[in-house]
Amino acid sequence: MDGEWRNHINGKRTYKGAIEIEGNKVPQIPEDRTKLVLHYDGHNFTTIFSGFRIIDETGRAEPDIFTYGWVYTDDKFSDFTIKVINGADQWSPSNGYMITAPAKDRQEATIRSQKLIKNFESWID
Repeated sequence: MDGEWRNHINGKRTYKGAIEIEGNKVPQIPEDRTKLVLHYDGHNFTTIFSGFRIIDETGRAEPDIFTYGWVYTDDKFSDFTIKVINGADQWSPSNGYMITAPAKDRQEATIRSQKLIKNFESWID
């Protein structure tokens, strides 16, 4: 993460900046995209996206939203899970990737992600 965290008087933390997803087992963004951006506004949901597509070898870019994934988090952004949609229209458990932290194994990651998603969904109902 390369950006700025801010603490607010109401106890919320916000973040605005670039984010890099590393690892050979997670989907990477296409080479013609600008860096991924995360705008976290202190709520329990946000997106990770690239706002531009590079259109030539000089680096010119044009607006073109590419959504990498949806982020569900706790109020302090200490626990999070990312549903990696990687430009797809939908995410499903059978063909989707999730990145969850902290978690020591897949079972803990699954439990943590289900809790974060459920907490967000109950908040919007």
